[in-house]
Amino acid sequence: KVNSVGTEVLSLGAYEVTSSWDEDTLNWHGTPDDATEAEDVTTVTEDVTPEWVNWEIDSLVQDWIDGSIDNHGVVIKSVDETEEGSYKAFYSSEWGTDAVKKTECPKLTVTYYEP
Repeated sequence: KVNSVGTEVLSLGAYEVTSSWDEDTLNWHGTPDDATEAEDVTTVTEDVTPEWVNWEIDSLVQDWIDGSIDNHGVVIKSVDETEEGSYKAFYSSEWGTDAVKKTECPKLTVTYYEP
């Protein structure tokens, strides 16, 4: 779920991460490389009520499954990183109690079918 701060509506993209990274050494100044084009873009409103936000990354996931690209994950960021005055904050998978994690933390939902 996202919490919104500021009065701006932001367009957030889901970008393929294109290089490996380590959770223990990752920081604001040392981020992995990512794609220049977003897999999908979602507009997040200025509403401060926490709400679920979704991105459709079917093509990227299929490429991971068939092995045509390495899975280094995705990064969510503004499609215009020069915008100022607002930000959107997402809960991490480590945030809160176990009960809260089930309802508030990020999750990946995969829908598939067997042909």
